[in-house]
Amino acid sequence: MYAGIGFANEEAFEEYKSLVIICYPYVTRDMTEEETKSCEMSFMFPF
Repeated sequence: MYAGIGFANEEAFEEYKSLVIICYPYVTRDMTEEETKSCEMSFMFPF
């Protein structure tokens, strides 16, 4: 990604990479039962 378009410099790319690595465990974990119910309810409404 750094070699392509989207990052002004290598420092910005490294900061983005650090953010992704830090967030990974939170977005890949299993959802709790409460989160699952909330998600199901949000799909019921058209907005």
